[in-house]
Amino acid sequence: RIKKLLKRLFVKVGDKVMKQVIGLPMGTSCSPFLANLVLFMYEFEFFTEAISKLRPWHDQLPDHPLHGQHNLIRKLSFCTRYIDDLWNPLVDKATFQNIVKKMYPDWLELGLEGEGSSVHYLDMTISFGDTQWESKLYDKKATLVQAGLKLNKFPHPESKLSERCKYGVVTSQLHRYAVACSNIKHFMESATELYSAYVKKGYRIPNIN
Repeated sequence: RIKKLLKRLFVKVGDKVMKQVIGLPMGTSCSPFLANLVLFMYEFEFFTEAISKLRPWHDQLPDHPLHGQHNLIRKLSFCTRYIDDLWNPLVDKATFQNIVKKMYPDWLELGLEGEGSSVHYLDMTISFGDTQWESKLYDKKATLVQAGLKLNKFPHPESKLSERCKYGVVTSQLHRYAVACSNIKHFMESATELYSAYVKKGYRIPNIN
């Protein structure tokens, strides 16, 4: 079925219908799944080969030459990936870039979007304080808005959507903020901005409350 799908990928550009022969269209429902599957297989093969070359954990004493390799693989296990976005807080930049070059094929172009004590990952800004990790909400579109882009983020209060649907956005967004923000101050900043946007949009304050 996958082969059948990949041979029938068409996109419309203007009034022309074209067949896509490289990659997957972003609008195809299975594209994220297939992208994840492809990347996972490269990662699985890399780790399978690396682990097979190591001796059992109980044989690894601190002065053993392979002790560092065990530690490196353990640190890599903390890497998190969402499709093509990677974040690893425990392995230094040079080592990690060298590893991913061996892990993925040459045709997969790798880039570095952020480094240092604070990085953007998905919809969060993650940083390390004096003693612990911290995170807050990150909106890629915020810089675009500052540059003059107008965004219509929420439906009009008089749209045909149900009241539960329109006001339910407030509840779902607050839950999102609670997950992304490790500090109550950052949560309140995002919540206040959401509240103001809803009031400005013309929604009823008692319902928002």
